Amino acid sequence: MTKMGKVMIAFALLMIFAWLIVGLYLGMGHHTYSSKMAELVEQGNLIEFWNTFSSWKGYTSAHSHALCTSFVLILIALAMPYIGFSDKIKWITGLLLIIGVGLFGISHWFEWIPLMIISGVLIIAMVLVSFIGALRGIKKL
Repeated sequence: MTKMGKVMIAFALLMIFAWLIVGLYLGMGHHTYSSKMAELVEQGNLIEFWNTFSSWKGYTSAHSHALCTSFVLILIALAMPYIGFSDKIKWITGLLLIIGVGLFGISHWFEWIPLMIISGVLIIAMVLVSFIGALRGIKKL
């Protein structure tokens, strides 16, 4: 495994740990959220119901997307030996993917939409670069 692959895995595991802690925080608030939603239903307050629902889903969505992108980081790190690019390109790809994954989760949590879009595009682009590199690696077999 390349050194960048090891760095990618270490960073991904750190992100997974951090977002699991966030998941515990969300889990502790779930009872309060459920009670509030039931209360709003009883009151027939549809506007506040949807506002509360959207707020909660925004946080749970950020949590799940951040975890998933961390797993993508691990998968690409494990594929690094099979990617048919130079070590320099693999290093740049890994670094950009680390930056994208780190920024995506945080920007999603705080709803910084422009940064979320930029980091999301960065992740998608680096996954595409890795895919192309894997295809090149297959040709070399």
